Amino acid sequence: MSFSWVYPRAIFSRMEIAFLLFLGFIIFLLSWLEFGRQFTLALALASLFMGIYVFAAQRVHAILKPKHTYHLGKVLHITREQGKRVHEEVTPVREIVHHKIDRFFRGGYILTAKGRKHQLFFNHPREIDRVEELLGKRK
Repeated sequence: MSFSWVYPRAIFSRMEIAFLLFLGFIIFLLSWLEFGRQFTLALALASLFMGIYVFAAQRVHAILKPKHTYHLGKVLHITREQGKRVHEEVTPVREIVHHKIDRFFRGGYILTAKGRKHQLFFNHPREIDRVEELLGKRK
């Protein structure tokens, strides 16, 4: 049995959205306190920050075109593309000694017997379930 998936399907990951909302709230709170508790001005500044961030992130994503392709079978084959650079990693599944996956942020890592750490990124919880099922059956 094997399973393949491609990351990212969306421009923003859950981790990035959570971090952006946190920073937006901090900017809102600080500007609200700094400008004499003017709600509208604080909201405008927080919205301006988020708008600039989204615009810049879309431009960077369009220029770099990041893409991670994973194939998990008898080996874990990871291909990372960013612009014109391509980096490939191949690890036999029997060499994987530990894996940890975060279901909320949809990411994780695997550790090999040689001490190498490979990051994993997911788009959907179904992908996480499938990978955990395949890695659980390896023993």
